[in-house]
Amino acid sequence: MKNQKIANYLKTGILFLGMILVFNNCQKEDTIEPIEPNSVIEKIQSRFKKEDFKGVIPYKFDVNWKDNGAQYSEELKTSFYEFDIIYTSGLTPHINDSKKVKGNYYNSYKVIATKDKEEYNFYALRVYEKISETGNSISKVSFNAPLNFNGLIHLVDKEGDMVFARKVEKGENTIKNYFNKEFKELDPIKSKVDENCVDVVTYHLIDWYKKWNDAEGLHIEYTSTQLISTSVESICAYVYLPDYDNGVGGSGGGGGGTTSGVGVYKTDCTAPTNNVKSKSSYESDGCVVKVTEEVDECPEGMVYNADLKDCECPEGKVEDSTGKCVDKKPCVGDPVLNPEVAPQTNSGTKGGMFGKTRNGGTQWHKGLDLKNAYGKPIYALYSGAGKIATQYKRGKVDGAGHYVEVTSTLNGKTVKMLYFHMQQNNRISGTINAGDIIGYQGDSGNLKNAISQGHSVSHLHIKAKENGIDVDPIPYLKTKIDPNTGQVTNPCN
Repeated sequence: MKNQKIANYLKTGILFLGMILVFNNCQKEDTIEPIEPNSVIEKIQSRFKKEDFKGVIPYKFDVNWKDNGAQYSEELKTSFYEFDIIYTSGLTPHINDSKKVKGNYYNSYKVIATKDKEEYNFYALRVYEKISETGNSISKVSFNAPLNFNGLIHLVDKEGDMVFARKVEKGENTIKNYFNKEFKELDPIKSKVDENCVDVVTYHLIDWYKKWNDAEGLHIEYTSTQLISTSVESICAYVYLPDYDNGVGGSGGGGGGTTSGVGVYKTDCTAPTNNVKSKSSYESDGCVVKVTEEVDECPEGMVYNADLKDCECPEGKVEDSTGKCVDKKPCVGDPVLNPEVAPQTNSGTKGGMFGKTRNGGTQWHKGLDLKNAYGKPIYALYSGAGKIATQYKRGKVDGAGHYVEVTSTLNGKTVKMLYFHMQQNNRISGTINAGDIIGYQGDSGNLKNAISQGHSVSHLHIKAKENGIDVDPIPYLKTKIDPNTGQVTNPCN
């Protein structure tokens, strides 16, 4: 009995101790403190705000936070860390490097972090490397320029102000360094140097690029440079900006605008064009023009319209409610967008039409061929009951290939519309409404060989039957086509 009581006391004690441990653990969980970054790089990374520099580095980017070790700058009298930029879009400052020639500049960016007491200060390192010979490769430039470097090195703060600049030739300064804002007082002698300021006209330009994907991958191509506005401002550090001899052109790759980035020019202060031939000048009594560095890309799938000064969907596509470009739909009653008769090599346009239209009028063509690129959607002309089918010959897909047949009742007649040469997948059957996508253009049946042998182009073959008799499909289309010439007489779009 005594042993039983002792056992019960032990059980109670263990249970009570367990409850205390659980309670303490819950309390501990409620009071867990956030873990502070341990390493210097972790601290720097946690304090950096990429959005602060979106206007300074005009490209989509991330930062490679690899620890490259601390460096020391004699000019800034401080230690600093330097981090590479990772561009997250195909649009980068190097997109036109292959087109640049002697006298142009390679443009690149990095992120610089300095420490002031317990705070970290961040800057964009903006480098312009002058090309001494066409075809030279871009150097791996850091804030401490290599001995063979020719060009300019800028530190730019998050407000877009240049706080330090060097103009370098073969690794040596060609003029005194530029100090501004927090670095102004670092060197008492340099801080007393009078700045050479001048009121200048500033052209605000944006270079536009179009972007698309195809079987070969991602493509990005310069389209045009847009003049957004002009303004007048006092520029005190323009001698530290790139100087160009080939006209105003922003960072574009088209026309005469093969330059890159911010620049200054000696011009007559007229509106910039690709035909302007200008020469750089550091004279304060002339008219100096500064060009801002801005780039932009249209959303994927869109192209830039220089007349409208805006992005738009390419021809044949429209913008949907989500902002994406989708295929423009044909008028209800047309199977494809902008119907056009697909000609036969031997019989011309007539050979793509209904009747004895081939081989000099001796061979029947019991349908209508309409141009339609591979993969494009095919739409039902009328509402009705659909079924999918495939034509075979000697066990192989041939003739009409994969097709959809839609049966409708029109004006008391049973009308069947057959849509040939479709892709096998994604064909629709059952109840179909006029204007529905019923499948996609393929090259099934005898079309693939016809295209490969040069007899025809990619097309949709439409066959129409009234009460079981083959008839010309042209009268059933919304778009009016001349049955004799095959020319469109009244497009619906």
